[in-house]
Amino acid sequence: MLQISGSSRRGSASSGHIHANARWEILRTLSSARFDIRVTRGDDASGNLVFSHKVYKPECTFTLPEPGRYWVSVWSINERGQKSEPVTTGITVAAPEPPVSVDVTPAISR
Repeated sequence: MLQISGSSRRGSASSGHIHANARWEILRTLSSARFDIRVTRGDDASGNLVFSHKVYKPECTFTLPEPGRYWVSVWSINERGQKSEPVTTGITVAAPEPPVSVDVTPAISR
């Protein structure tokens, strides 16, 4: 069975969309290895499902709906269809800082 040794993640809340990229390392690879990834929102990994996907390399990019606490879980699946135990990590995406000032330019209507 394939085993996942770790994961890393990063997120960005610019432009109102939160794009995240999860990457993980595996202890050994097989040419037919694939991975299940699930992203949930809530206090633990059993929260509401936000994203689910199957990938064939140890990384996945996804979009989160809004700032909050999320959990990323990854399973490896070998060529016989056997699934590993999940590796799960939590990420917190903070809301963007409010603007310091706002400039308003009045329009002239005729």
